[in-house]
Amino acid sequence: LAAAMPPTSSRPALAAAGVGMVLAALSLAAVAAAEAGRRRRRLLRELRERRNYNVTAATDAELRRLRDLKWEAFPEHEIPGQHVSLNGQEVALRPGLTLTPYANAVQCNASCCFCSEELERTDTDGDRTSSKALPAAGGGPGGYERYFATLARLLEELKDLKVGLSLSGLEATAEPNWFRGVMEVVAASSTFDEKVLCTNASGFADASLVPCLRAASFDRVEVSRQHDDEGMNQKIMRFGRHVAVRCNDEYAAAIQRLHGATSCVMNSCLLSQVGISTVEDVERYVAWAASLGIKDIVFREISRLDSDIFSVNRVASWIESNRVSVDSLLEVIAPSLGSVREGWTYRHSRVGYYYYNEVYDNRGSHVQLAVPSYAALSSSFSRGVVDKLILWGDLTVTSDWDHRVHKVASYASPDDAPGAVMHGCAPVW
Repeated sequence: LAAAMPPTSSRPALAAAGVGMVLAALSLAAVAAAEAGRRRRRLLRELRERRNYNVTAATDAELRRLRDLKWEAFPEHEIPGQHVSLNGQEVALRPGLTLTPYANAVQCNASCCFCSEELERTDTDGDRTSSKALPAAGGGPGGYERYFATLARLLEELKDLKVGLSLSGLEATAEPNWFRGVMEVVAASSTFDEKVLCTNASGFADASLVPCLRAASFDRVEVSRQHDDEGMNQKIMRFGRHVAVRCNDEYAAAIQRLHGATSCVMNSCLLSQVGISTVEDVERYVAWAASLGIKDIVFREISRLDSDIFSVNRVASWIESNRVSVDSLLEVIAPSLGSVREGWTYRHSRVGYYYYNEVYDNRGSHVQLAVPSYAALSSSFSRGVVDKLILWGDLTVTSDWDHRVHKVASYASPDDAPGAVMHGCAPVW
């Protein structure tokens, strides 16, 4: 041991060198911390005008961290709200939020096994979320015209805020007159920085709705299709017997019409045990979509339900028994950055306030694997800044996918009688 010790005369120099190394390490750590702080502040500045952010994992540890955190990596509590007056009601809104004019002028022409409108909530009266007792768009005094006027007024009040349009609900194109009216309001407004239509494409079985959609300049049309095989798709989506797009040939024709109306047609598919459930299924679906000219596809895990809010019913049971975890597919596609499946290239991860997506290239197509969470959406309600706006048929605006709770504003007159309500979705054949 004594022989291994340095001479006494050299020990002060070694000690000084050791102190220097420690100081250098501390200096490097301080530089790294300062750079991380600058990146964080830059991200927060950007998110004041965006609804999500992209990050490209550079290491396996960073990718694992993103997958573990998912939407928890979105710093929503650090993003200040912007105060806006909605019909005289002062509301703090998060810049970059999306507005949904809820489509339910008529009953839906499909009855999807996973339909969230048939979930039951324990935080209301135990009734179904929406479709069982839903104020119909245009069902109150003034009909469609009053609804369209209210939508136009709401857009005017939001014009100084970064807002995206997400037109969804039941099937937006099932009532052509309602759809055309909404398209006219949207086309006349400059409020939106992004416009997305979510549809099952049934309204484009002929060309009559294409001109108004084209005039409204939608950035993306997201088409729900749950399987590349029409028989399997029908078992999940359960279209009415007279809906032409239940057949793949008619569906393909509708997609071609949509290509002429927007710059991006995207397929949206919910993963399920009875539908698309494996990486091989995903790859086959991507190739089929590409044959129709669709090069953007999102595969979503069915939204993770909050057991404190949603009670167990037929739909909730179907969802849980058929759930396919996106994490399980990611472990096959890219267990690490150095072990990515042949034909796949990792591009980036996308983090939102209640969802997490990973984006890949697959043989010329852009593929997203996405995980949304109702629990994360619910947790956002407590912070006092609104992340979502939905305009319902009774002219109320909520921040939740239930017209009875988390009301933000109302454009109804106190003298208005309750509007007509929808009762259920399409019959199942």
